[in-house]
Amino acid sequence: MLAGAPGSLHAEPPLMDSGDPAAIAARSRSAPDAALKTAQAEGGPARAIPVCQQQAPRMAAALSAQSGWQVRRIGVRVREPSAGTPDAWERRQLDDLAARRAAGEPAGQLRLRVLTGEGGAIHERYLQAIVTAPMCLSCHGAAEQLAPAVRAALAARYPDDRATGFKAGGLRAALSLTRTPIADSKRSN
Repeated sequence: MLAGAPGSLHAEPPLMDSGDPAAIAARSRSAPDAALKTAQAEGGPARAIPVCQQQAPRMAAALSAQSGWQVRRIGVRVREPSAGTPDAWERRQLDDLAARRAAGEPAGQLRLRVLTGEGGAIHERYLQAIVTAPMCLSCHGAAEQLAPAVRAALAARYPDDRATGFKAGGLRAALSLTRTPIADSKRSN
């Protein structure tokens, strides 16, 4: 059942245009970012870690169900390999986005929307960069500069963590949206 539909368990209103991946990406960022800021204000960065681990994936799953796009966050270096590891196409695009950012391209322009052929189907793909904000450094900055409580919480929750060592303004991750275009899925039926 779609979020916002009659009888839905979700209070979110339906998306106005599920064909606009930029709007979906913005929505995918806003709710977790607000929850992170609240958690940090209430208990510091260590308190925000469960938001990233538990709430952000649930929010992405709900948005995926509502929008018709598969919505996920992928990392340049991942904290949780089972959840944020880019596929081969995403990896190439992350490398390109990182090069564009290093060349001075503004963060807001680091996105792309393309059609790809995968597994005999045509997929629409959208990638939008997540650039490291100063707030992110409390958990994603240089490992030796993280607060002891943050290091302990990360070690307990993410034993294979590689998502530290980032600097403000650099590419850290991306929102990746994928869907099979409706026109193509109707042709194959």
